[in-house]
Amino acid sequence: MTRTLESNDLPSLFEPGMRVYVGGSTNEPRGIIDALKQNPACADGVTFVQFPLPGVNVTDFTTLHPNARMEVFFLTPQLRDSFVEGRVALIPMQMRQVFEYLRDCEPFDLTIIQLAAADGNAHTPGPNVDFLEAVIDNAGAVLAEVNADLPRLPDAPRVPRERVDYAFPTSTSIPEYPAAETNSVARAIGSHVATLVADGACIQTGIGAIPAAVLDALGDKNDLG
Repeated sequence: MTRTLESNDLPSLFEPGMRVYVGGSTNEPRGIIDALKQNPACADGVTFVQFPLPGVNVTDFTTLHPNARMEVFFLTPQLRDSFVEGRVALIPMQMRQVFEYLRDCEPFDLTIIQLAAADGNAHTPGPNVDFLEAVIDNAGAVLAEVNADLPRLPDAPRVPRERVDYAFPTSTSIPEYPAAETNSVARAIGSHVATLVADGACIQTGIGAIPAAVLDALGDKNDLG
């Protein structure tokens, strides 16, 4: 049965030596993170694991306590100093490998995610699935920030209510990624890349000025996936 928690209840879930997965991208549990910042002693001896998205996920969990550590699969500017000082470990992997690593590594003592309010007997993850399936299946306990403002999208993966051990209710808007500013160099690169993309192509883009310039240059293409 799911237990509903308030901010003051969260420290009881943590103890030294734990490995804790924290969701990233737009599904970062920001309400729980804010509560942890109000109770930083609970991070003593805890290793936090996250795939942070630059420009969206900006928390350096090692600043909560001198004995806190992080493992990440992408380095952001906010983690630079702690990485240099050895408190943040970078695990270089492509995203598919990250999914398999999170699924198959030693189980996490606690997995912290964000979910939309339950619809019937299950929750959904909002607009970002990320590594949800891997970390749910590999979690000793699941703490979910249940965000009333997170949309329930059709055909999204479903997390049974009974899989959520602890619920932390919030009501917060989804963060928006800042629009990239392109310059003449980025636009020139975008124009060159666009010549390589045929009608009907399936493409993947990253984030930042050059991917934005590429997308801007594809306006005359048709049937892209």
